Amino acid sequence: MLHKKGYTVIEMILVITIIGILATVSLPIYKKSLAHYRHSSALRMIATDIRLIQQQSITENQSYRLVFSNVDYLLVCGESLESRELPEGNHIIGTDFEDNSLSFNPSGEPSKGGGTIIIGDASGNKSSVVVTPATGKVKISDKPSESGK
Repeated sequence: MLHKKGYTVIEMILVITIIGILATVSLPIYKKSLAHYRHSSALRMIATDIRLIQQQSITENQSYRLVFSNVDYLLVCGESLESRELPEGNHIIGTDFEDNSLSFNPSGEPSKGGGTIIIGDASGNKSSVVVTPATGKVKISDKPSESGK
């Protein structure tokens, strides 16, 4: 008896159909995971830059600041300006800093007190980066605002 090696057309169609179903089910999960990752990255990026500006203020004994707009923000270090753009799908909903600007004294203290930056993404997630008054401690919160905004 002669046995042929290979697959039938029905077996191939069945495998392709199963792969298609798995791809259809997993794509929304992948997109949601990617959006969550980008949102977390935006929060960490802002928190890191706030800490950087604070440390530069202390180290160089002069005031530095961050200026926030919709999808980006500026690091203002003396005469130099550096623009930072948030990851795709994220935007700054608002801040409660005067003139959307956060500056640090040479002591590392926020010059006009603390505040909150609220970040949103395309999926409707909202989180905040909170800067405490006096100490300038930076923390990320899943709540949109801890300052009553």
